Amino acid sequence: LWSTTKLASAVLTTKSPRLFDGFGALLDAVLPHDGTAQDKIARALEMDPVILRRLRRQELDPFRAPSTALAALGQAFPLPLDVLKELVLRDHARFPMVSVSARGPGEQSITQDQFLSAVDSAWELEARDDADL
Repeated sequence: LWSTTKLASAVLTTKSPRLFDGFGALLDAVLPHDGTAQDKIARALEMDPVILRRLRRQELDPFRAPSTALAALGQAFPLPLDVLKELVLRDHARFPMVSVSARGPGEQSITQDQFLSAVDSAWELEARDDADL
């Protein structure tokens, strides 16, 4: 994750994060293209590597991804929380409302407010965990 943080910082010094088409476009700019390295990042975030790949390609509604992993990525890059949410919402807007099930089949759908609240909570937890290190 450290090398991704360094690359993200370099990319974000030349291009404002708000200029990306969405979170997936940002991921594509900063994640390694080597699948093994990307899978290691996913595992470090306790995220299924397939989810990270699909987020990167904008094939998965970010509302279906773990909010804890999104928050950890946002802080690792580092992005301000409002920018992270803005980029995630851009990607989310591409998906039909039917795709907004929480994190898998059989789970209840969640609203945008519920999802953003979960991201806020995950962000706070991640910040506290980092402060404890």
